Amino acid sequence: MDDDQQILSKAIEWHEAGEELALATVISAWGASPRPVGSHMVVRSDGVFVGSVSGGCVETAVMSGALAAIDADKPSLLEFGVSAWRNGLSCGGRITVLVHKLSNVEPLSLVLSARERGQTCAVSFGIADGLLVFQTDIHAEETSDGRFVRVYRPAPRLVIAGAVHIAEYLARMAEMTGFQSMVFDPRREFARRGTFERDPFIGWPEGYFHDHPIDGRTAIVSLTHTAKIDHPTMVAALGSPAFYIGALGSKATHAKRLTRLEGEGFSAETLQRIHGPVGLPIGARSPAEIAVSILAQLIDAWRNGAKGLD
Repeated sequence: MDDDQQILSKAIEWHEAGEELALATVISAWGASPRPVGSHMVVRSDGVFVGSVSGGCVETAVMSGALAAIDADKPSLLEFGVSAWRNGLSCGGRITVLVHKLSNVEPLSLVLSARERGQTCAVSFGIADGLLVFQTDIHAEETSDGRFVRVYRPAPRLVIAGAVHIAEYLARMAEMTGFQSMVFDPRREFARRGTFERDPFIGWPEGYFHDHPIDGRTAIVSLTHTAKIDHPTMVAALGSPAFYIGALGSKATHAKRLTRLEGEGFSAETLQRIHGPVGLPIGARSPAEIAVSILAQLIDAWRNGAKGLD
């Protein structure tokens, strides 16, 4: 579950339970601000909160502002800059935070539904009145006409071929860092072990990718150790706009993989898209360590290679 989903889900849960809430949102940032524009923090009237608007520097002050906004039912703008003492940013940046009482969570529910469908959407926040309006076809955060527009994009996907031991850790870790992960494997004895938080898709690569088209927000990792599954997975990945492709195996195994794929007509340049052996070379040995090395490489590709998609 990524930050947006976790925070918005908790806001909806608390609101439906009858709690009074305030929503704090970073609407502008300058310099080395610890959290980006659009970051949320939801505060209950009893001081319990979820999310963050800084690295911990100003959350206490924002909480106080949030409680005041609940009592007054009136939005406020909180500005924070450099400070060596209390309620300031030690990183040298500046942020402006909009705080308002959260009386209507329907726009947030619509956001979660849209993201689940893989759609980009937005909510505009009234700076003066705190009114939230759900929007579609919005492509950038902006502040204009007294409203701040926050864009919500669907989570990037990680597709894992092979319901093996490493996949158990990788799928779970990927979810923790904001990726929507799915595992598929045609081998029922692997897929039905019951060790995955989300049941794997039981089927071959061709069937999975037919039902789940690959887009530019998709990463594909093959962990199968089986050419019958690995090969069609790589064929599908290389013929797609996936932002990351990885495959487990030794250097010798990877060399054989490349030879097979060359036979399918893929050029040397195209084959360079495959990270093989997959993962950063950190000396990982255990399944969990190997999953860490893969996830780190995947995050690097997402944050530094998939420009314009995040």
